[in-house]
Amino acid sequence: MNFKPLGERVVVQPHSTEEVTPGGIHIPHGSQERPNQGVVVAVSDEVENIEVGNEVLFEQYSGVLIKIDGKEYAVVQLQYVMGIFQ
Repeated sequence: MNFKPLGERVVVQPHSTEEVTPGGIHIPHGSQERPNQGVVVAVSDEVENIEVGNEVLFEQYSGVLIKIDGKEYAVVQLQYVMGIFQ
């Protein structure tokens, strides 16, 4: 990915939201809640505590969803990142 966020922002690749019921029915993406955790794939120069590869938890509807090379990412301001999984 060739995208670097500006300001205090990180780019997160949210975990997949595709869900299959025990009976094998696929639940469409639009009828589910937006994911609120994922892996950081890019960090601005102003962010110090988060690195590429960290798995983070961010507020449910924060961030702007973008598509790059057919993949969906969330550009999230640092203030909405609640923590890093370790």
